[in-house]
Amino acid sequence: MGLYIAGHSLGLTAALAIAGYAVPRGGYVVAFWLLAVGAVIGGAVAIFATRSTANVVTLRSGAPVLGTAVLKNKPAMLITAGYTMHSWELLGMWAWTPAFLAACFVAAGSDLTRSAGLGALMTALFHVTGTVASVTAGLLADRYGDVVPPAYRGSALAIRSLLGYGAGAAAPLVFGAILDWFGARTPAAWGWAFLSLGVAGVGAVTAVVWLHRTPEAGVLRRTVT
Repeated sequence: MGLYIAGHSLGLTAALAIAGYAVPRGGYVVAFWLLAVGAVIGGAVAIFATRSTANVVTLRSGAPVLGTAVLKNKPAMLITAGYTMHSWELLGMWAWTPAFLAACFVAAGSDLTRSAGLGALMTALFHVTGTVASVTAGLLADRYGDVVPPAYRGSALAIRSLLGYGAGAAAPLVFGAILDWFGARTPAAWGWAFLSLGVAGVGAVTAVVWLHRTPEAGVLRRTVT
């Protein structure tokens, strides 16, 4: 899973780097065409990779059921809550950081097109660090982080993705609404907008601390030691 998410981060890095290079030279139309090629290549690679991949399904026994395996599984739900709040701050930041940096470059005297390219290039660096973090966290999770029965991991990931990406879709809208409310030309507006992301980040950390104090986490720590 860590490698899968790291691949996602690498894709975002490449996309922003390509856009940052293309926008100042050919405008947004050229950037969109170049990025669309990536989706076609990715689809072809996925088809090729899955053709020879075994479809392994873990059968479910009579118990536990979804409610006890996931919804009443406190560690699993704390992880889901933490991920949801993390997605709020992360996807909100991903969406608005290029625009924020572009606005900073414009304020410093750069032209708009060049500023947009520089904002995208600098934001690409965020995803480089995300790649390293994803691989590291994935290795640790594979070794120490199993809190859901194997037959219900798909359900747990589905709930996590629904809530996480739902929050990630809402966060940029709230961020933009705050900018509109205060006025994007007002420097404080950006501060209040980023604060809306930071509050969710605090919530994510709180969920992790709570998870660390659960009996199930204590068992995992004793297993490691």
